[in-house]
Amino acid sequence: MQHTLGHINCPACESARHVMRTEIPASLKFREAADRWIESREVGGGKKSRYVSKRSLRDMREYKRALDRFFADLPLNKIHLGHLRQYQQMRSSGDLGPSGREVNPNKINQELSMLVRIIKRAAAWTEELEIGYEPLQHIEQDIPRALTPDQQDHFLQTAGSHTRWNFIHWYSLAGLHTTMSSHELRGLRIADVNLMDGLVMVRSASAKNKYRMRTIPLTDEARWAFERIIQRAHELGSVQPNHFVMPFRVTPLNFDPVRPMT
Repeated sequence: MQHTLGHINCPACESARHVMRTEIPASLKFREAADRWIESREVGGGKKSRYVSKRSLRDMREYKRALDRFFADLPLNKIHLGHLRQYQQMRSSGDLGPSGREVNPNKINQELSMLVRIIKRAAAWTEELEIGYEPLQHIEQDIPRALTPDQQDHFLQTAGSHTRWNFIHWYSLAGLHTTMSSHELRGLRIADVNLMDGLVMVRSASAKNKYRMRTIPLTDEARWAFERIIQRAHELGSVQPNHFVMPFRVTPLNFDPVRPMT
């Protein structure tokens, strides 16, 4: 680094300033502007060093494909409030998608959020847009967010840390290592689990759909879990081939082996 005219000449600072002033003229059409903006999210275009995750970059490209159907040939400084509202209406009704299906408001908000960031980078975000733009009302998802790998490990370690949580630990391991649904796990019968060969059979009656009858090889972790689940089943009275691996609890001390756990 060198001192120049009272300030430090820092190559890293100059590089950062170059990224912040990435050439996105306000007159540039959205299609090209979006490409430049997405490229700026990677450090030097590298495959490993990024400002955002690989998944985020993939999402951005997906948002761009959707936005291109409406904004592709519009210059950034010509995009006004009416365009944003029309996009919301058309995207909500399915008029912009190839499938013609209605699009979730959360998805539309994510797409337009990227558009807003690009317009602001080009210094084309106006007072009218700032005052008038309103995202669609957020909809809470019925399906909860999946655990991250670290959260999953923490959950399994916690479940395995106390004997009273043993069944939860075994059940979770079995599900994670076989990708079986809860309905499929609860529908397993004693004859469906072959510990000797390390296989479990998912029959059509309990499969996610009638075409998903399949045989799943057990990992070491899944075999370990099923060994303990089967031992528990025997202790609870499930001993016949047609008995359920996870029998129905009638009372705290009474289980019905011909009915599955709910």
